[in-house]
Amino acid sequence: MDKLLITGGQSLQGTVNISGAKKSAVALLAAALLAEEPVTLENLPVIADVLIQIKILEELGVKVEWQKKNQLLIDPSNVLKEMIVPYALAKKLRGSSLFLGAILAKNGKAIVPLPSTNSGDMQSIDLHLKGMRALGVALELEQGYLIADGSNMQGTKIYLDYPSIGATMNILLAATRAPGTTIIENCAKDPEVIDLVSFLNSIGANIRGAGTDIIRIKSSSYFTGNICYSCIPDRLEASTFLIAAGITRGRVRLENVIPLHLQATVSKLREIGVRIDEGENWIQADGTKGKLIAVDLKTLPYPGFPTDLFSPMVSLVATINGTSTITDSVIKKTYPIIAELNRMGAQIKEEDRIVIVRGEKNLSGTQVRAQDMRGCAGLILAALAATGVSQITEVNHLQRGYEDFVSKLEQLGASIIEYT
Repeated sequence: MDKLLITGGQSLQGTVNISGAKKSAVALLAAALLAEEPVTLENLPVIADVLIQIKILEELGVKVEWQKKNQLLIDPSNVLKEMIVPYALAKKLRGSSLFLGAILAKNGKAIVPLPSTNSGDMQSIDLHLKGMRALGVALELEQGYLIADGSNMQGTKIYLDYPSIGATMNILLAATRAPGTTIIENCAKDPEVIDLVSFLNSIGANIRGAGTDIIRIKSSSYFTGNICYSCIPDRLEASTFLIAAGITRGRVRLENVIPLHLQATVSKLREIGVRIDEGENWIQADGTKGKLIAVDLKTLPYPGFPTDLFSPMVSLVATINGTSTITDSVIKKTYPIIAELNRMGAQIKEEDRIVIVRGEKNLSGTQVRAQDMRGCAGLILAALAATGVSQITEVNHLQRGYEDFVSKLEQLGASIIEYT
């Protein structure tokens, strides 16, 4: 799949099942390396990032076997003595950096490529490295690879300058084998961190405090296996479908969700005027009634509104009369989707970290280009709401994080043609 032709104007109606969480799945696969016996992971999304992480495991000597579509058997009992994460795979996936902590816990020494194409650029993982050094890990950079020696690791107290989900996961993975007790302060509270900790505890780790801003890890000498663990549902995929119901003025029910994880999205959609109903493991968004109104929005670390949903949300407010503002307080970056939405008739401008959207009731179908995963999802939602036909190119980005996204939209009544 490289291009999509989408005929807009169809109100989405129906029910879809939400897949497992990408961020959890990538972390769980790295963490499975610690087990001494086989483990089974269920509800894994079959997406590009997960498949890359699985290939890395295989390169490290781990045996893997799909038992059914979303269930994987992982046997790490005979891994290589020297585990080197291959650059060709690692460069495709930032989550590959989690093998730094996992391999340190498994072997005491890790050789992992920098996630940046610039071998001298450590800024993208500076919090990860700060935590590793605090644990006593000796780090050297050689030809774009981090050589990490954990032979002198020791539990300690670590304060993160920012509650990074990746740094939190990486540090706690390494700390599971650091003698003594490690305390991570100002850590990420994301559900995916809780999921990772739950898995690690199920194979023998001793970790407390996940979901709060302080996590305590006591060293464990042995990790078992022979368990079956299910990945949590993807809150970002679920949120994207809730936004899809609003932008198409439709009614969509989601199954296999944890509504608690969606409260930031739900709160903002209710403020906009979308009706939300929820149960124990389902949630429904109804945008068919009432007038939607412009809002002001600020992205924040969890439990705040996710920066990953900037693109889908800017597409939604671009279809609502009035002026909305979105402030990204998490990542200072430009969003390519803005120029593409303006091609469709939106009126959006950026001022530093504030995006100002003068909403229009109708966008117009045209040719646009996706340049990242979440931006691709946002463009698809905009095309569903637009008048006429839109062509979206380079939609291969979508496959990194959304399982069967197009087919799920078609299940809800979307008119989409895929072609290369």
